[in-house]
Amino acid sequence: MAVRIAMPAKEGKGAYAPNGVKVYTDEGHEIQDIVAIDVRFRPDEIVTATIEVALHSDSDLSKLLPLFEVKTLEELAESRGFKLVQNIPTEE
Repeated sequence: MAVRIAMPAKEGKGAYAPNGVKVYTDEGHEIQDIVAIDVRFRPDEIVTATIEVALHSDSDLSKLLPLFEVKTLEELAESRGFKLVQNIPTEE
């Protein structure tokens, strides 16, 4: 799938934070919950981007997790020495 990355208008000179970047599928649907985008430029190759998105707790990973020989996301985390905990929002 090809995606389109839309950069926000830049104000002033110098570097800026990419707040307001939007990513769209080839059908024009915006991809939500993006955590990071790494763009790769290689001579004589197409430009590619790795897009990290937040994983919702109700995501069905049943076809992916067997590749890691586990049945649940908790098992995958535990097999790598981590423990998943619920993210409890703090009051501001």
